[in-house]
Amino acid sequence: MSSFITRGLPCRAAAFLPVLLVSLALSGCAALGTPPASALKLARMNPMDADPGAIRFALATPSFLRLREGDVTVTVRYDTGDPETSFLEQYKPIITDETASAPGLPAHAGDARLVVVRFDRADSEAFRAMQARVKAYKAAGGQGKGSLTVGATGCRTAPVPAGPIRMSAWLRAEADEPYFALMRDVDMRKNLEKAGADAGLIPPC
Repeated sequence: MSSFITRGLPCRAAAFLPVLLVSLALSGCAALGTPPASALKLARMNPMDADPGAIRFALATPSFLRLREGDVTVTVRYDTGDPETSFLEQYKPIITDETASAPGLPAHAGDARLVVVRFDRADSEAFRAMQARVKAYKAAGGQGKGSLTVGATGCRTAPVPAGPIRMSAWLRAEADEPYFALMRDVDMRKNLEKAGADAGLIPPC
């Protein structure tokens, strides 16, 4: 079982959309908005053992929102209680040309935009180095708690309509496994309002 716990992703510049798309609860609990069927898969997943080259995140946003290259951020925190050994690393997964035909993803996105992102070679190598660093620290008797979160900023191609801003997200942790839902049709407008943010600040593309 992983020692990773849920943490929030800090908001970025107010001129952008500071959305916490997914907060992975990897300590045996389901993340907020995670379907019950996915809870067991999350409980069994350990990011320290995952192949970063095989990890994929699929994100479905309303048609008026667009995620551009660099808009998605994966943040890994590891807290040991000592600033000398604690760290925070961020990765910028790239948008792929993989389609919704992948097992576990919807056959069509309907009115939503579906984007699949992955780590590039440099980030995959950095992620592996981070994994080795944590494993070595634990092997030497060290203890810590970590979190892995996925967040994004974005832009709009049309005025933001009133009502819910529904978003869904899926994860594939292994190359030979299907995607499973991390959250489905979560109203990000409510999350933004709770964070004191205004969906009207989403800039035009």
